[in-house]
Amino acid sequence: MNLLNAFGVPLSDDLMDPTEHNARGYFESTTIFRLHDEIFEAMGTTWMTSSLVIPLAKNRWRTARVQTLKAELSGIVQRELEKHDGLWGFKDPRTARLLPLWLELIEELGLDPRFVLATRNPSDVAKSLFSRDGIDPIDAEILWLEHNADVVLNLRGRLDAIVDYSVWMNDPVEQARYMLERLHLDWEGTAEDIKRITSDVIAADLRHHDSAVSSFKLPFTAPFYRALLNRDLTKLYSLSEAFNAARGFAEAVLAPSRRELQRQIIDQLSPVIQARGERIVDLEAQLAKRNG
Repeated sequence: MNLLNAFGVPLSDDLMDPTEHNARGYFESTTIFRLHDEIFEAMGTTWMTSSLVIPLAKNRWRTARVQTLKAELSGIVQRELEKHDGLWGFKDPRTARLLPLWLELIEELGLDPRFVLATRNPSDVAKSLFSRDGIDPIDAEILWLEHNADVVLNLRGRLDAIVDYSVWMNDPVEQARYMLERLHLDWEGTAEDIKRITSDVIAADLRHHDSAVSSFKLPFTAPFYRALLNRDLTKLYSLSEAFNAARGFAEAVLAPSRRELQRQIIDQLSPVIQARGERIVDLEAQLAKRNG
């Protein structure tokens, strides 16, 4: 996102501060980040919980709370576009799993968006998530698959560009040219300007992990990542559909187990709740007697 900003795409003013995990900053709106987390909370999950573990309800976008949060996002979009004469960009990895809501918002506002899928070697992502959030590498790889598959499935032919982190490091000038062309940005710089900008923005010290393609934990990951690197949309659609089918199968298998677990918890808590209720009634009776 920093590079797009350097090529003239305005960002929000409330960008997240740098941290020890990203010393140059995340270039993500703090407000959008917060609202996205609140949307996940309203749906009974978090960004780091795969729907293979907690399947999401079909009507999750229709709840009053989620629609209220969508209205807040809509307000942000309208204010930013008005402020920047119709051109504005943002990024947040959570967007990948919230695209149905964003597509609904975009249609309501009559916008003409450009979508960029920024991806990265899954092993590097897993190492980063383990270091920062303590997420198990296999769980992190599943999350990587889910985020990328959801983008492909929800956007289909609307995906304008796919950019990979390692390509930025290895061939930033060509990647920048690809982005400018695919996004139809009105930028009039020269080839030397592109070299200068990418040299200023892309730095080797940003790469904290550099894994080999063969170091993945799950067999499904390697062909998916290769398809992303090759920008092979036909293959990506096929693999994303397969992942989605597996997700549906997991939901069918796990749902009964989850209901049984919920029943057991309710059975265990019911006597406790009843006992506390009886105790409250007793205390209220004693208090009434004392005050009477």
